[in-house]
Amino acid sequence: MIQEIYIRPIGDPKYNEDKLDVSDEYEMLYSKILMILSTKKGEVLGDPNFGLSLEEQLFTFDIDEGKLREQVFNQISLYAPESGKFKLKLEIKRFRGSVRDIILLDFIVDGRKSFGVMVK
Repeated sequence: MIQEIYIRPIGDPKYNEDKLDVSDEYEMLYSKILMILSTKKGEVLGDPNFGLSLEEQLFTFDIDEGKLREQVFNQISLYAPESGKFKLKLEIKRFRGSVRDIILLDFIVDGRKSFGVMVK
């Protein structure tokens, strides 16, 4: 049985302080997607391509949602092999701000909204 380190943040509604690791494939997928989204390219020693640098992409004023979706799914397929066991969809919403934009990434897993990530 494969196990991963439990990384849900304390503010997450499904956070469980008693967990140290997970073996549930959905939970592993969630953790890996969260790591991909929150990592800047070049931060992982030995793998300069891991991560999306989402915050930096907000400063490019014309974010191409199609290109962003492609980058997200390329990372997921490469670094989260269990993603193939789920029907995964990504909805991207962009909100224009006065100083910088906000991007909301909603992940739908097997037809249900599973989690969202806001980048601002």
